[in-house]
Amino acid sequence: MRLKHGKTLITGKPGVGKTTIVQEIIKRMGSVNMAGFYTSEIRCTGSRLGFELQGLNGGRRILAHVEIDSRHRVGKYGVDKDGFEEFLATLDLLNPDVELIVIEEIKQRIDIQLLEVTHANRDRLPEAMVEGL
Repeated sequence: MRLKHGKTLITGKPGVGKTTIVQEIIKRMGSVNMAGFYTSEIRCTGSRLGFELQGLNGGRRILAHVEIDSRHRVGKYGVDKDGFEEFLATLDLLNPDVELIVIEEIKQRIDIQLLEVTHANRDRLPEAMVEGL
């Protein structure tokens, strides 16, 4: 299995299903040596309180939260910048045997295949992104 495009960015409005698609791609590419992370929402009684990093190696760490007091902020969320750097150090991103690296949101590269997730296309995107060998 491999991705149809070597570098792909998934984008879309909040709640449209970006993380679900990333999880489905990871599942479909299960036999490939992977490293990286994605984020998931931290919710309580229907309210979003922050975001958690989820490493493909099983590691987890809070990235941003309404209760984090930090000079680094994204909207109402304080960002644990030092914790993020520590988390990245636990990932095997530089291993030459890694065939797929999952990292959320690097938009500024010209060699990225940009795919916008919508409610209409989200169920078809994993199939459109992965091809069998």
